[in-house]
Amino acid sequence: MATQKTLSVHPCAASDAAENFAVLLRKKTDTCGGLVTVNDLIQNAECFDVRNVLGEVVARYALRVNHHGGGDEVVILAAVGALKGADLVMSILPYIEKQAAGAKSLTVHTKRRGLLHKLAALGFECDGFILRKALA
Repeated sequence: MATQKTLSVHPCAASDAAENFAVLLRKKTDTCGGLVTVNDLIQNAECFDVRNVLGEVVARYALRVNHHGGGDEVVILAAVGALKGADLVMSILPYIEKQAAGAKSLTVHTKRRGLLHKLAALGFECDGFILRKALA
């Protein structure tokens, strides 16, 4: 991927990324039903900046490793950004997959239907649905 050669990934502080991730807690993209704050979402996470060749932050993402008896699961907790003229998922997912090397699975939660199809084409399988009923 040509875009990948022009990007670099760097650890960043969760406090730096929190404002960017707040956009994920809007109704359209919130997979937690409004139950968590940004700080809850990225608690115990490793956060990363994606920078272009000029050093500008063009995206951020947060990962957490869940340790299970059958193996480790890397969870993409949040990912936001914009790359002019490039597909963010296609550009950044290879970096995340390298970081997840050695884990048994890479997991992402989403409400974006387009992302379901895009990730399926990259080898992700639908492993269930999250249905939620709000209680008073």
